[in-house]
Amino acid sequence: MHPSSQQELYNYLRSSDIDNLERETLEKEAANKSFLNREKLRNLLEDEKEKPQIRLSASWLLKQWGEEVPIWKAKVDEQGKIALSIITENDLPSTVIEQLEGEISLEMVEIPGGEFWMGSREGEAGAYPDELPQHKVKISPFLMGKYLVTQAQWRVVASMPKIERDLNPEPSYYKGYSRRPVECISWYEAVEFCERLSHWSQQKGKGYQYSLPSEAEWEYACRSVISYQLSVISEELSQNPIYPPYHFGWKIDPALANYAQTALARTTTVGRFQIANAFGLYDMHGNVFEWCLDDWHDHYEGAPIDGRAWLNENNSQYKLLRGSSWGRNPENCRCAYRHWFNPALRDSRFGLRVVASSRT
Repeated sequence: MHPSSQQELYNYLRSSDIDNLERETLEKEAANKSFLNREKLRNLLEDEKEKPQIRLSASWLLKQWGEEVPIWKAKVDEQGKIALSIITENDLPSTVIEQLEGEISLEMVEIPGGEFWMGSREGEAGAYPDELPQHKVKISPFLMGKYLVTQAQWRVVASMPKIERDLNPEPSYYKGYSRRPVECISWYEAVEFCERLSHWSQQKGKGYQYSLPSEAEWEYACRSVISYQLSVISEELSQNPIYPPYHFGWKIDPALANYAQTALARTTTVGRFQIANAFGLYDMHGNVFEWCLDDWHDHYEGAPIDGRAWLNENNSQYKLLRGSSWGRNPENCRCAYRHWFNPALRDSRFGLRVVASSRT
């Protein structure tokens, strides 16, 4: 493919209506755009010498055509160079699928237990004082949503019997596509969603108890650093490991996540950037913030070390969010970055991802 066509392809994937792209529309556009050719796209995807941004663009379009595409993992070095690799299904934790309604399902990944160092290390670029001190936390196995909760999933659960409060089936500001994440929801509404989902699962005989993640569970799942990986490095580093700021490495890139420099200024389809972490989770950096169970604390002094949510006796004025959003800068998208907000208020940058107790 000619270099100008490659750039045209890359730019096309950043157009404002791309998240509404359907197979029929793609077929029509392909007749008028030379770069929308399945054979050319497949060649780009498979060319290891091609720019990662172009390979990912080709992969996404082929996926919209219903073709099999790889599960991508990215590694970014300190100079910002991206290296792509393919993850096989056998290399990822198992997935539990809850069929909600029709073709709408909830994919939950089995996150293995382990230990990790939570928070930012001393001297991490862009770090804030509330991310300290870094401390070791032990996490028990749990299930976590492979993707952010979508608007389609929210509509289904919002139609389930009320537990404590009403839910607006269409709360999102950025409407128009079922695979976009739900947003403009309060912490209380996110909790209601989890309670309704738990009740439904128990009635169906599955028996999963859904909730928002604890802050520790979220960061552990985001970093996807398994305990045994620490044992292969030096004893000194295992006591205070140097984690990269993002699960894919030392830099963030507009081809890998939806944040301010991606210049979309809106939400994008879940999994749109196709980069999974080592646990098989998508959109852990950017798109929308994710509500956590924890009350806000402005440091980690006295924080739990067993992975449970850190709650105050009299509850807190603020609740905690993780993951950052489409409107934030790189330093606010790091694994360790924390944010707080009034639990009763809503924002187009705030959504959720659920966790559940694992049968094992």
